[in-house]
Amino acid sequence: MKKFYFKIFYFFTLIILTYFGILFLFRDDIERHYLATIVDKHQYAQSITQPKIILTGGSNLAFGIDSDSIEKQVQRPVVNLGLYAGLGLDLILKETLSEVKKGDLVILCPEFYLKKEGEEFTKQTVRFFYPNANAFLEQEDWDVDLKKKLSFYIRYCRNLIFYSNRKSQLIEDNSSDYFRKGFSEKGDLLSHLNNSPKRPLKDLETFQKQDYSEEIKLINWFIKEVNAREAKVIWAFPSYSVTGYLHNKSSLEFYEKQIKLEVNCLIINDIKDKVYPDTLFYDTNYHLGKDGRQKNTERLIEQLKILQMKSRL
Repeated sequence: MKKFYFKIFYFFTLIILTYFGILFLFRDDIERHYLATIVDKHQYAQSITQPKIILTGGSNLAFGIDSDSIEKQVQRPVVNLGLYAGLGLDLILKETLSEVKKGDLVILCPEFYLKKEGEEFTKQTVRFFYPNANAFLEQEDWDVDLKKKLSFYIRYCRNLIFYSNRKSQLIEDNSSDYFRKGFSEKGDLLSHLNNSPKRPLKDLETFQKQDYSEEIKLINWFIKEVNAREAKVIWAFPSYSVTGYLHNKSSLEFYEKQIKLEVNCLIINDIKDKVYPDTLFYDTNYHLGKDGRQKNTERLIEQLKILQMKSRL
């Protein structure tokens, strides 16, 4: 019987050592992975000592904003925390709040109908890269937490072995896009700007008219917490393609109406203001290419300057 238990122990120990060995051998993935950029974004945010502009939301911001231009025109330091909607609204808001200081302006620009929970594997990946993210995740019983960690390690190792991205990861090339060093210091993705647009555009969702009250409750909690730190939040709808808008027009009008009625902060645009021709997008209905990024940034700068003149920033 002892031999049997020893064999079981030996078997599972071998599996664990194998997986952790793979993690060690492929540790450079942390230097390459798109989501590992969360580390750099937070480090830059923490390096800013004066009141700043924080852009937060999903990848519509990563692809669609030129923070250098905003900083130059508005005369305030900027950090772009936008990374990926799959993190979920809860984690995105909590990680943003961790960087809010007195006098900051938070521009909240989530993708449409962004759910609170997010994708479990994505959240565990970010947790692996950025241990501080533990504070942004729901605390669970140790056994549930352990099960999620083991599930993550198994899937992560499998991805490293079978789906590892070993393409060139240089901003100046014309093919690579989703990688850590493809971002600017302020958190804007640059690696896609000299690449050819990918067609057809991916991720065309069909939105249903749905009550967004639970998420709005979370958003209003965030706004209240930001205000308590003597900072301010403004809401901006994200960039979106004409095709995506026409495909979901009725549902998006329903969503916009609820946001405008229930979100407790200044809303600086309408959904239609951020609908651009499909030709201005790079690879999805949210991700702008070079010309779209410039146009989107110029529009945001105009809105911020108007608010400055009205002393609303």
